[in-house]
Amino acid sequence: MAIASPAPTQIPTLAPTVVLTPVPSAAPTPAPSAAPTPASISNDEWTNGLQASGFLRAVVFQMAKEQLLVYEGIDADVNRAHMLEHVEYFDGNLTNLDVGDATASIVAAPTEEIRTVLMSINASWMELKSELLQDAPNMSLAMQSAYTISYYGDDLLTEYTQALNAESDGTINGLQIDTALRQNQVLEEILCLCLLIHQHIDVEYSLDLVETLMNLFSESLDGLRDGLAFVGLPPTTDLCILQSLGKVVDFWTPFHLELQVIIFNREVDDVDGNLESLVDMHHDVVVSEEEATEAYLHTPEYCPHEISALQWSTLIATSAQQMYYGQKSGRYFFQAALGVNVLDSRVLSYEAVSLAREYLSSLRAGSDANDIPSPVTQAVADDYSHM
Repeated sequence: MAIASPAPTQIPTLAPTVVLTPVPSAAPTPAPSAAPTPASISNDEWTNGLQASGFLRAVVFQMAKEQLLVYEGIDADVNRAHMLEHVEYFDGNLTNLDVGDATASIVAAPTEEIRTVLMSINASWMELKSELLQDAPNMSLAMQSAYTISYYGDDLLTEYTQALNAESDGTINGLQIDTALRQNQVLEEILCLCLLIHQHIDVEYSLDLVETLMNLFSESLDGLRDGLAFVGLPPTTDLCILQSLGKVVDFWTPFHLELQVIIFNREVDDVDGNLESLVDMHHDVVVSEEEATEAYLHTPEYCPHEISALQWSTLIATSAQQMYYGQKSGRYFFQAALGVNVLDSRVLSYEAVSLAREYLSSLRAGSDANDIPSPVTQAVADDYSHM
């Protein structure tokens, strides 16, 4: 289950490498004239509200990342322009969540608790926006405000999820959407920390937090795919969403390995363009994760995919391996139960179960990197979910 990221310690000011004129600062969010009752909100309106709330939580780190890339000299003009665009997007989403927007199918804050959190976000946002719109933003102040807003963002998603669970028809799982939305935040936060490490800013703290977030992303990815019954997170069974998760795994795997190298070496080096390579890998996994999150929010009706002869062969072989280790784990379990080589049987049973689960996970979401296609039909996906 997703956890909140701890607040960073004081971060020294970064020296700017580019100076652009900021856009005008927008006024604070106005008070709404009326609010709907939660029971009157449609599923689409709930989903759009959750999506807009999740955007607020993730984009603060995206803006910080873009400004840090400016200071790194990586596509400086482009990243500064994107950051300024996201400032406007944040203003728009915050206003929509407060007063509503019929065009975007977002209702005004449906509960007083949600409105109270929005007011807290707005107060911190005024500070962060004021800093980001400076010609040379102080990233020490910016990161502190970003974490404050992300904490309030957690509260906002919690309030939205509670209201959703109490008043909706039950077809939307708020925890599942919250977890999917958080993945976007985690990815943006990870690259922010890597850039801070590269700048030799608060290195040990940032390295520890990168490791925590790296594990959180992996565990959440597994939880979204396979489910976590003890927290109420159901397994994903929709064919199109599973296909999207498989793409996330393919792009996350090399990025994950690069993060492990960073943690082991205790630095982000820039030899042979390693930093730009890291940024490129991050972009790929972010795009795939955004597509997966969008699939959770608005499930595609159709997602065809072609399967090659090699993929069919790999699929059959992987299915056979999964079946083999599943049966092997059962055999060792009964050996231990009957008192035959108890210690060895328990160890071998555990290993077989782990391998059986690993193969099953590959079958459930697929893997282009390993030539394993996602489930060929919804019926197959449903059968995998019952295994």
